[in-house]
Amino acid sequence: MAFRRTNPYCRFCEQEGRDSLADVTDHILPAHEYPHLRYVWDNLQSLCSFHHDNLKQKLELYARKNGLLDKLVEWSADPESRPVHLRPIPK
Repeated sequence: MAFRRTNPYCRFCEQEGRDSLADVTDHILPAHEYPHLRYVWDNLQSLCSFHHDNLKQKLELYARKNGLLDKLVEWSADPESRPVHLRPIPK
């Protein structure tokens, strides 16, 4: 909750040029695989429910399936670095 108070907008919406309030504080690197990062603010991001339940879950599943979990940090920060099928649709 403290993280979202400081970072109230969805990171992925901002990357798409919109300001939408976040509903979820997400662990960029999953806390299950990286428990030592559970409370590290640099491993947190604010997301709206849509982006958390759709895009972030797809990114995480793809990364896990392909042994690329460490790429989630880069993919979260830079949409152009994501696998092509998981990038935002160009405007």
